Amino acid sequence: MGTRHQHRTNLLLPLARLTQHAEAAIARVLADSALKVEDWRVLDDVATRHRVPMTDLAQATLITGPTLTRTVDRLVSKGLIYRTADLHDRRRVLVSLTPRGRTLRTRLAVVVADAERAALESWGLDVDQLRELVDKTQLLTS
Repeated sequence: MGTRHQHRTNLLLPLARLTQHAEAAIARVLADSALKVEDWRVLDDVATRHRVPMTDLAQATLITGPTLTRTVDRLVSKGLIYRTADLHDRRRVLVSLTPRGRTLRTRLAVVVADAERAALESWGLDVDQLRELVDKTQLLTS
């Protein structure tokens, strides 16, 4: 005997599709600035802190190893971020925004947020409720 409403056992696949959908919308608005979604993640995260160790940046942006190195290299070559050695531990690399990077991040923040909101709402989601859920899960994982 089947139930009228069967629940999906795998929530991760639809969440991954939702993430891809939102990232595609963000990628479209970043294209005018010749940035990739990974570039945006780095700029956005570094903007909230003064100097960020690469290891912390990898965790915060979910960009690992060689991909993060290439992303940082690309942003350094565009003059958007600085990369320096930590004065206390020369093995640690620190990343910070240049004035140009801060200006670009500020200019794009609203456009990216609007694209993300539109993408999520196009799937019938209430973005404010989703933000509350994300905030709760961050409390659990910090």
